[in-house]
Amino acid sequence: KGEDYLAGRDVSTDELMATFSLRGIQFGESLSNKERQRWVNEAFCALHDLAKVIGFKPRWLGLGRGDERLALAIGARGHGAFAAHYEPQLRVINLTRDSGADSLAHEWAHGLDHYMAQVTFSADQQFKSPTTLITDVMVDVAAKTHRPALQRQLSLLMQEFGRSQDNAFYQAALRIEALKGARKSYWQTPSALWARSFDAYVQDALSAKGESSPWLVHGTRTRDQHDPLVSAYPDGEQRQRLQQLRNAQERTLAQFDFNALTRVFDVCRG
Repeated sequence: KGEDYLAGRDVSTDELMATFSLRGIQFGESLSNKERQRWVNEAFCALHDLAKVIGFKPRWLGLGRGDERLALAIGARGHGAFAAHYEPQLRVINLTRDSGADSLAHEWAHGLDHYMAQVTFSADQQFKSPTTLITDVMVDVAAKTHRPALQRQLSLLMQEFGRSQDNAFYQAALRIEALKGARKSYWQTPSALWARSFDAYVQDALSAKGESSPWLVHGTRTRDQHDPLVSAYPDGEQRQRLQQLRNAQERTLAQFDFNALTRVFDVCRG
């Protein structure tokens, strides 16, 4: 529900990659041509919605240049019970054929997490591993960073969802991990809390405009949860605080980190 980006037409894989500066798209062999086309169309709309929500130009969503840009895999690299996952080694967002359709915002958030460690703050401090995420090493970023405004916003955001005391979001993550069969030592990690708070931010921003984008994000609201005590997403006043911090962080990132990048793109385009 929202803006019509397709206008009744099918989008080609080349247009999808060019519009969002993606490195490539991989499809699983089990996907029919009809399924592939629907995925391309829906991903095209979902990524446009994402760009609109966070204030990025569509071509910034690829997060980089050349071989360092994000790539998308659909029904090709999924495994186990996971609907989707992000591979930092290859900078690939993987969405499973049957249940990955509402995970695009979540996995892109992991890609952004990775990008900020490897690119945004790399001038301040070289991290040991090319797979390092900023949420895992935020405390290690130099105090005299060249990006103090962004560092300050990120620190405030992570303090809100990462503190162990008086934090309903974190406590719910612990209760999820205590459930039989749940993935251990995952739900409470900074990167997981980061991505799920981003999910809530995106869905709320769309809802505020009377829009929805279920291939981008879905199911983060309180009424969507079977039991609020084991909700994977922030709720109540804490959710509102996180939304405000997210707004500030996204504005800071868009204004600072991609100003230089867009000039590079514009020069390359002639």
